[in-house]
Amino acid sequence: MFPTGNISVQRFDLVHPLLQGNKWFKLKLNIMKCFEEGKDTVLSFGGAYSNHIHALAAAGMLAGIKTIGVIRGERTEILNPTLREAEGFGMRLHFVSRTEFRKRYSPDYITELRGFFGDFYFVPEGGSNILGYRGAAEMLPDDAGDFSHILMATGSGGTIGGNLLAAARRGLKDTKVISVPVLKDHDYVLEGVRSFLQTEGISNFDLLDVLPGYHHGGYAKFSDELISFINNFQSVHKIAIDPVYTGKVLFAVSDLSKKGYFKSNDRILVYHTGGTQGMKGFIERYPQYSFLDHDLI
Repeated sequence: MFPTGNISVQRFDLVHPLLQGNKWFKLKLNIMKCFEEGKDTVLSFGGAYSNHIHALAAAGMLAGIKTIGVIRGERTEILNPTLREAEGFGMRLHFVSRTEFRKRYSPDYITELRGFFGDFYFVPEGGSNILGYRGAAEMLPDDAGDFSHILMATGSGGTIGGNLLAAARRGLKDTKVISVPVLKDHDYVLEGVRSFLQTEGISNFDLLDVLPGYHHGGYAKFSDELISFINNFQSVHKIAIDPVYTGKVLFAVSDLSKKGYFKSNDRILVYHTGGTQGMKGFIERYPQYSFLDHDLI
């Protein structure tokens, strides 16, 4: 059973029906910058089930700009729900090999893509550039200082980095900002977070704690234990969560509570950073887990 009482969930998944969770916060300043530069196209990268790609496509449709998604892997005859919807929003999908996808951080490769597509505004995978970090800083709630712990999933690093920036600038001293990495190899992500904070004049990382043992095998990996937890949580609390991000964070909170990590007077805030759009594809891909509560998606 998931513990309740002194644990609250910040429902960023309810921000917008298409721009769920943390993705809009990381995209909003980038889209404004795209307009400022007089460009009409945004290009970014993502996997086949990417929440970031889905959100960017939706943002492009709503803002009236063109979007290009460079997608890892070959195009399938029938696209998964994430990519079907992204294409339906007007995004141009460009599929590349895994080898080519690894060049996504290379400036020369971005220049090469500009030669192919024409000029565009570039947003890195996950939206975690400087503007993405600064946008994510707006997620920290006004009453953040009332909580002893704020926990969130960490993928590309923008959300944890932005919230640490906001916490430091507000002078929070007694609130731990806790990263639950959803990747096995997360050290380089946290190095990027520290580098960003240093450029913003923040050199004190005392607020940050990292709990690396809850990735359940790595990014987009899961265990039967995690799926069982998600189903139990959804059944009791009627809140849709996913096995890539928020499910792992809430699993961590449950496990830590059982192990006595939190004190009885601690107040804990957990970020629900969206991602439930991906559940349609998850159920389609793993029909053996179709008992997940469809009505919540």
